[in-house]
Amino acid sequence: MNILALDTSGKSCSVALTYQGKTNQTLDLVERQQTKYVLLRIHELLQEAGIRFDQLNALAFGKGPGSFTGIRLAASLVQGLSFGTSLPVFPVSTLQAIAQEAYQHRDKQVKQVAVATNAYGGKIYWGIYQASMAGLMQPVFPDAICSPETVSLPDIGDMKWLGAGDAWHIYPDLCRLTTMIVEPAYPQAKNIAHLALAMDVMKQIHAPEQVLPVYLYGAEYWNKSC
Repeated sequence: MNILALDTSGKSCSVALTYQGKTNQTLDLVERQQTKYVLLRIHELLQEAGIRFDQLNALAFGKGPGSFTGIRLAASLVQGLSFGTSLPVFPVSTLQAIAQEAYQHRDKQVKQVAVATNAYGGKIYWGIYQASMAGLMQPVFPDAICSPETVSLPDIGDMKWLGAGDAWHIYPDLCRLTTMIVEPAYPQAKNIAHLALAMDVMKQIHAPEQVLPVYLYGAEYWNKSC
């Protein structure tokens, strides 16, 4: 499949194109400036690959959690592109994408990854993942938002855990849970594309009207904050 994937959920603008079994990616560390880069990077990747937009088979994006503005940007952009082209969409958890990169980063030595990213206000986004037989990170529990002092890890697998995400450095007490902390601190579109391929096999396909960002805070929080 030819899949265009993007993520603007945090401090980076990441766009990836999977085509003919290869994946090319651009990654710009441009917090709060993703709107200036994302369309340009999409154009560059398509041009470099020598394919047209109508040769794509699907779109994928980091659905959150993350920056409120960032994940709305990705969701609205992908939704608009999907409506205009009738391409199916694969929304991928940003925490799952971080877990996948951490798993690859350690040469698949440890199959369990705990992802903690900064949700601000003394909170973290928390995701617990375990590698499948196919080497794809799958959630042990749904992603959550919580206080760093309340999180724990389940007693499963070989008991070795990788920690990934920026919150491990912000809240050092989290390190009580694992002895290995790895980068990255942000999701990358190449992993979103990789996970989208697996979602296609499992028929986890979304129509454009089903494309929604995931905040984890809930509507009440945002109503009070606006």
